Amino acid sequence: MRNVIKKINYLLNYISSFLLGGLMLMTVADVVSRRFFNAPIRGTFELTLLTITVIVYLGFAHANDYKEHIVIDVLYDALPHVGKRIFSMISAIISLALSALMAAAVYEHIFRLHASGATSASLQIPMWPIAITAFVGLVALALSFIGDVIFIFHDKGVLSNDPN
Repeated sequence: MRNVIKKINYLLNYISSFLLGGLMLMTVADVVSRRFFNAPIRGTFELTLLTITVIVYLGFAHANDYKEHIVIDVLYDALPHVGKRIFSMISAIISLALSALMAAAVYEHIFRLHASGATSASLQIPMWPIAITAFVGLVALALSFIGDVIFIFHDKGVLSNDPN
């Protein structure tokens, strides 16, 4: 199950990376257009904000799969294996609960955004599809934490930067 979750999260990260490349090209085009033609591309700032939102949420789970998030492991590294397992389990369960609560809140927010017809300020882009990508990213993150809990409980492992 953990490998299937990792493959899904890899795909979401691939989409996130592709969007990051597109964002980079759009920013370069805007800078060149602004500098040489005195004509900035309309809505670039707005598209940047919306795209970064999608990039971040779609990349969360992959970062968790490979433990690429920020950690302060001075105390953790000093613990014996059993202590690391207990700490890893508590951390994974709390993180699972928080990501599930966030996903539930975003899920409800999607319907409010759709019902209100909320759009971005200048380009009038509907906001609910952006919220859907946040929801998808948070569900993927929750699944990643479920994989962590199963790994810790079943395989008696600990969470570390080791991708296996």
